Amino acid sequence: EEIVENRKKEGKYDSLDDFLSRIHSRHLNKKSLEALAKAGAFETLMERNQILKNMDKILAYSKEKREKKENGQVGLFENGTGYNTEIRLDKKPEATKEQRLKWEKELLGIYITGHPLDQYGNKLKEAMNIEKAKRQASDQRVRVGGLISQTKTITTKKGDQMMFMTLRDKEDSIEVIVFPESYRNYKSLIDSTDTVFIFGKVSHRDQSPKIIVEKIKPIDESSTD
Repeated sequence: EEIVENRKKEGKYDSLDDFLSRIHSRHLNKKSLEALAKAGAFETLMERNQILKNMDKILAYSKEKREKKENGQVGLFENGTGYNTEIRLDKKPEATKEQRLKWEKELLGIYITGHPLDQYGNKLKEAMNIEKAKRQASDQRVRVGGLISQTKTITTKKGDQMMFMTLRDKEDSIEVIVFPESYRNYKSLIDSTDTVFIFGKVSHRDQSPKIIVEKIKPIDESSTD
């Protein structure tokens, strides 16, 4: 709240140093700084991973700057004539596009700078979209591509594990049922990637369209066959 009010009152932040100068360090902790960085709040000031990998230094800088300013003293980050115009941070690799999108979804509940499926546009055209798959008759075989957004593993009465998961494309979603044999075959794949092609049969049991899994493949493989 303080960040928004300060920006409205004094204008946009010109740099990370400007931000730290205007925001009271008592209101800035590791958790809040991490959330702001992951959500892209500093996007025009500094790359997200540079913030995340330098949080201890940033917080120490902010705290000392406030304390020394209040006491009229020179601190470790000062050069004798005042603070440097920019805090010097350790250089770190930039976050990948996939990581940025994951953070946006985690913090904001939506994707801001793109969608995880954007890079698979041509491959997705080879498969049926979810909206069309829902309209297929029961037992019709379909091939759909999308993003695994939710999973739930249960144990059957026989002691086997199976999974219910939600598959989403950019417009729609559908429940996918992974029975024990398929779960054993594709568990490691489900654990290692969330962009997949689902091959299976449509079911309209309980008046809700579902797909019963027969095969799962990573969406970035060269062929969907």
